[in-house]
Amino acid sequence: MTDEEILALGIQADLCDEYGTINWEYGFKKEIIAFAKLVAEKEREEIVQFIESTNLGSLPEETAVQYANLLRSYSTAIRARGEQ
Repeated sequence: MTDEEILALGIQADLCDEYGTINWEYGFKKEIIAFAKLVAEKEREEIVQFIESTNLGSLPEETAVQYANLLRSYSTAIRARGEQ
């Protein structure tokens, strides 16, 4: 999530105006950005944990391997979003 995307969310939440000026005394722009990044990181990790805990045991072995590879690629892509 970019700083611009985070600020857009702040505008939607009425935390700041289109220039990033804080409307209320919730803190400073950098603290809001840091907080939003932490929230996004936690959400990504929870999604990855859910994906990685998917039980494929009832599937035929060949199908389970294919799904496991697909799920691993999803986990990798989700974690990579936090490195952008």
